[in-house]
Amino acid sequence: MALRVDMTLAQYNRIEKAHASPLLDTLVRVADAIGVPLSLLVREEFRPGTGSADRPGR
Repeated sequence: MALRVDMTLAQYNRIEKAHASPLLDTLVRVADAIGVPLSLLVREEFRPGTGSADRPGR
């Protein structure tokens, strides 16, 4: 995947392990590489009754 999105394996691993946040253009390249719309890649699940998205770890 790192090669498909034109980044080093170390950079990709840091993002995958949540040690770094990807830039928007990186997210676009990842979405393109796996063949999904960006909106699906970054989609958050809605929690009924809360009016907010489910954000694990927060």
